[in-house]
Parts: sequence; structure tokens; C-alpha cells
Amino acid sequence: MANFEPHVESRLNPTDDASKLQYLIQHCKGEANKLIEFCSVLDFSAGYQKAKQLLFENYGRPRVIARKYVNKLSKG
Repeated sequence: MANFEPHVESRLNPTDDASKLQYLIQHCKGEANKLIEFCSVLDFSAGYQKAKQLLFENYGRPRVIARKYVNKLSKG
């Protein structure tokens, strides 16, 4: 998300959340795509904000990510 906002989001129309959401969904692969694909059925603005939130929570905070993996490994 740190790269998306200055390099992509700032170049798109600031009021066009539909395009920004589609861009995110199109360019996220694997688990990240599965995480946010449902956002396309929400209102564009709400969907875009939710997608950004989910991506940040799951991929934007290294300590949280590390903790999730440790928990996953310890539970089997």
C-alpha cells in the first residue's frame, strides 16, 4: 500500500473510486486478490476503502504479519 498510494492512486481521478478499486483487484494476485475480490460487490467508495483497509491490515504491518505466521505455525 505504501507504493500504491503515491505511484498509482495519486495519478487516478481522486473521485473515481470505481477505477481505483478495479485497479487494486486486477493487480493483486493470489491470497491478496482473494482477500479483496468481494469488495467489488460493495458501493465503489466503500469497497475501495475496505480493500485498502484489508490490504494494509494483512500486508502493510510487518509485526502483525509475522505474528499471524507464528500463530499459524504453532497451531499446525
